[in-house]
Amino acid sequence: METKTGFTGNSNLPLVKSIIALTFVVGFCLVKLQGQTVTDMDGNVYQTVTIGKQVWMAENLKTTRFRDGSGIQQVTDSSAWNGASLPGYCWYSNTAIYKDIFGALYNWYAVNTGKLAPEGWHVATDAEWTTLTEFLGGAASAGGKLKSVGTIEVGTSYWYTPNTNATNTSGFSALGGGAREFDGQFNYMFSYGYWWTATAGNPGYALSRRLSYNYPGIDRGPWNIQNGLSVRCVKDPGPGTEENRPGKMIKIHSGQSDDMLIIESEMSQLLEVAVYDITGNRLIAKTITGTRSEIDMAALSRGMYIIHLSGPDWQLQRKLIKN
Repeated sequence: METKTGFTGNSNLPLVKSIIALTFVVGFCLVKLQGQTVTDMDGNVYQTVTIGKQVWMAENLKTTRFRDGSGIQQVTDSSAWNGASLPGYCWYSNTAIYKDIFGALYNWYAVNTGKLAPEGWHVATDAEWTTLTEFLGGAASAGGKLKSVGTIEVGTSYWYTPNTNATNTSGFSALGGGAREFDGQFNYMFSYGYWWTATAGNPGYALSRRLSYNYPGIDRGPWNIQNGLSVRCVKDPGPGTEENRPGKMIKIHSGQSDDMLIIESEMSQLLEVAVYDITGNRLIAKTITGTRSEIDMAALSRGMYIIHLSGPDWQLQRKLIKN
């Protein structure tokens, strides 16, 4: 089957009128699904939706500031985007009309700061996306339950025909917002939606998710960290009960030297581990499994660090002093 790609440059501008009209339709559906909201540092208000035990934003992030109030650099020039090694964002085709529809496209440097989401929220990890997918029936069919209903051809959504198996029964309301590739070019609007996870992959890559106009599932894979993808945030879980609090099953301590962080679990499980300094900068991000894992901290100087662990439906945070 022929693959349709999004328009590049500003060639999408003739669609602006239909896009403005569609905004009201999609927004109305979101309000019906969930009444709770969350607000970012720019004052943007987001609808939310509960899916299983997780609370997700029901729209893509569009903040231009981190939660500490500092600004994120907007990068419009293609060569500057290609050479960027610092947090950055843009609107699709550098056109602000897309802000309230698709949100912003962020490079993974912005995600990796750990400060992109509003207070009490975080960028979804690979494990959390997997939990979402499994709750919706598995990777082969979950995509349709995540995608908004309708197509761009008939003016009812932001997906090309056929928008395979789209039902949006989850209320996630995913749109085909495209991406900005590491060379600075914009592609895939209405064909694909791409979302970063907060989980690093091999050097220079991070894990992501993709939804397609002609496929009912959801894809998982690595993307170059210089690419610009959409972001969805998940609400930080509340304290666990006495029976299921993860701290009762997890032990975090240093090894024979402070250069090694040891994480032990009473049961084998997939965990996302992140190490932050006291200013909130993420220094280490790793996915671990099994009952015992070692994290090399030799490159970190003496001081206090925050260890953040994420399981399928819980999070745990501990302080660690490196002497």
